[in-house]
Amino acid sequence: MSLFGNGISYSAQVVSANDSPATGTITVYDKGRAIAAGTLVDGKVRIALPRLSWGLHSLTAIYSGDGTHKASTTRGSSLVLVLL
Repeated sequence: MSLFGNGISYSAQVVSANDSPATGTITVYDKGRAIAAGTLVDGKVRIALPRLSWGLHSLTAIYSGDGTHKASTTRGSSLVLVLL
């Protein structure tokens, strides 16, 4: 029997040196597998994540880049512990 926890959201902001708002997408990965994505609006996005199984999840966000901003990856990972 599998039990799943409640969904959570992931917030991200892309900040540039020249203060121009970033566009593009952020994709969230759990242990290397894409699980959700969202489009930046004024450099910010809140992404609803799918229900995660119980246990430890290592989340990484990757920014696609746009005509002004280079693609990038989060420094380190966000660790999420899902308890029943």
